[in-house]
Amino acid sequence: MQEAIDACRRGTVQWIKGNLDRAIQFFDEAIRLDAGYARAYCNRGSVQIAKRCFDAAVADLTKAIQLDANYARAYNNRGYAHFKLGGLEKAVADFSEAIRLDPDYMEAYQNRCEVFGALGELEESQRDHDRYKEIQERRRRLATGGRASG
Repeated sequence: MQEAIDACRRGTVQWIKGNLDRAIQFFDEAIRLDAGYARAYCNRGSVQIAKRCFDAAVADLTKAIQLDANYARAYNNRGYAHFKLGGLEKAVADFSEAIRLDPDYMEAYQNRCEVFGALGELEESQRDHDRYKEIQERRRRLATGGRASG
């Protein structure tokens, strides 16, 4: 398992550096070393999104979810891939599950807000936008020791 974690970390470093193909090679290695390592599938799926390979991303993120049904980030990222593929209802379902798993998942609210807007569901979109801003402000207050921002 430690070798798979190390390969995954190397993949993350390459991803951050923008070396997407090299990152995928490291995530492939992590998966080869531990086929049950959900994070490696999630990270590889996230890189596939960056490469605009949305079908491959959905496959990897689905595998991550199969391995860890409580992986909020995998649901959020798969929702984003579905959105890019035009699967708006699937995207909403995935973002909603990410939010159910992590009620303060700011990015999932932001993403679902965008999809609701695309669906013309403006009240829901506004509600998610407001929740996103609430979480953002709470985090800002925590980061500044409770001082008001301004």
